[in-house]
Order: sequence, then C-alpha cells, then structure tokens
Amino acid sequence: MTLFPVVLPVTNGLLDPRGRERVALLSRCARQALRLSAARAGVTLLDFSKDEDDVPLPWGSYHWSVSHKPKYVAAVISGSPAGIDIEEVRPRNRSIFSYVASDEEWELCGGQSWDALYCCWTAKEAVVKAAGTGLAGMRSCRVVSVPDEAHILLFYQDSLRTVEQMHFNGHIVAVLKDDNVVEWVFPEKSNDPIDNRANTITNP
Repeated sequence: MTLFPVVLPVTNGLLDPRGRERVALLSRCARQALRLSAARAGVTLLDFSKDEDDVPLPWGSYHWSVSHKPKYVAAVISGSPAGIDIEEVRPRNRSIFSYVASDEEWELCGGQSWDALYCCWTAKEAVVKAAGTGLAGMRSCRVVSVPDEAHILLFYQDSLRTVEQMHFNGHIVAVLKDDNVVEWVFPEKSNDPIDNRANTITNP
C-alpha cells in the first residue's frame, strides 16, 4: 500500500488558546490532516474512536495515527497498524539520552546529538504507537540499523520494523513504513523548505 503521511502547519488562530482548549484545537487540526491522508488513499474515514488506553481503533480494515506539536500536526492512514510522530528539534536535559536509547544504539545513530535524539525518539514512537503500547514500550524498542538519513530499522516485539523520516523547518517527522511506499504530503499554503529526502512532495 502507498502511505500518504500528511503534515499541516498549525494556523495562528490555534496558538492563542491554552490548556484543554488548545489540545482540543490541535486534535481537530490533526484530524483534518488525517482526512487528507485518507482522501489521498481513496478512503472515506468517518470514525476517530479510541479505546480506553487512548489507542486509535481501526476503521474497517484501515488503521490511523496522528501526532501534534505547537507548530505542526501529522497524520497517516494505513492498511496495517499505523504509527506517526512529529517533534521539534530543541535542546533538553541531557539525561534524556539514556532514557531513549542505549550506548550501542547511539553509536548506530552517529553519536549523541539533538538531531540524533529526535530521529531516534520519533522512530521509536512511530513503532510503539502502531503496536498500541505507547511510551511504555520505548525501552524495549531497539535501533538495529540506520541505512541512510531517511530510514531507521528497529526491532520490537520479535519483529523488524522500518521507519521513514523527514527533516524540515526544525522538525523531524517519522512514519512506520515497513513494506509500504511512502509519499509525503504537505499543504499548498505551507512555504516551509522541504528536505529532498522525501519520496514525493505533493499538494492537496
């Protein structure tokens, strides 16, 4: 299947609210991105239900995943369990490196840097989201190979998983790829510089 992960900028109107109202608005923006992903895949997605653990429930034979941060939201629909994550690359307490990955994994990722941190973090989160385990599964999700700048291979729950990533405008977004083809989708109104590692950049 071809996956169409969609990344949308958060409009200025969503930057003002705080607390629960802001989360709700970001969630609606993420679901707008999800509808675009579904439309590209030729799917009419009508239900955004989640289970008691906040894990997205499949719509028929299709699975979905969303992620949102203050400046961008991301979403994808897939014929198999889906996972997507977006993060802004920014410094944090350096103790987070030992939480996210082992020394061996950092070696595979080219050492400890903020870019490597978010590459590893988003890749692992995409995998554990698809598995429905959430952040609790991060420690047992292991990086086993980094074949190029756009892909990371991870081992989780006795399976080898492939994640594709995109760097753009100070952010990293990762989607669980496995055997699928990935075509990244950005909105027409976005003028952000797009990294050429994407397979295809198209406008809805």
